[in-house]
Amino acid sequence: MGSDKQKFGCGAFAIGIVVVLAIAVLSPMIFGNNNEANNTNNGDTSDNGDISAQSVDDGIFLGPAVISEQIDRDNCPVDITSRLDDVDSFYVVAPDSQIPNGTDIFVRLYKDGIAIEDLPIITANQDYDSTCINFMFETVNGQDFETGNYEAEFWVNGNVYNEVSFEIR
Repeated sequence: MGSDKQKFGCGAFAIGIVVVLAIAVLSPMIFGNNNEANNTNNGDTSDNGDISAQSVDDGIFLGPAVISEQIDRDNCPVDITSRLDDVDSFYVVAPDSQIPNGTDIFVRLYKDGIAIEDLPIITANQDYDSTCINFMFETVNGQDFETGNYEAEFWVNGNVYNEVSFEIR
């Protein structure tokens, strides 16, 4: 989730998004969301074409999705990679993003083209500008992820947007 070190400009609101992410992961019911972390696909396979970085209606902009094994104190990726070796966790990050209050976001993970996990939906509790939005995938049993080709998709307000493909070896 090493490679080329890259630091993206992150706003002061990054800490707020971490709090929202932590609350959402620990207690999705706070946001009125009863989705389980392992909920997959739901039959929706919509695709919006080129989605490496896309501006959407209502002031939403997601930076290009990236994979990293670590994030910095601003929740931005430390080392961006497309290949992970022997990992039990990694981050999917959309740096330099603009998210208005009330926006719903989650990430869906695919292995070899099959949806395997949806992380809980988080809802922005305020407007966020120039922030890094990150979601962490981790194995339940502490063992490494299986080797294979993976893809992660950011879903915003029910629509797929940014995606990133990567390999775990």
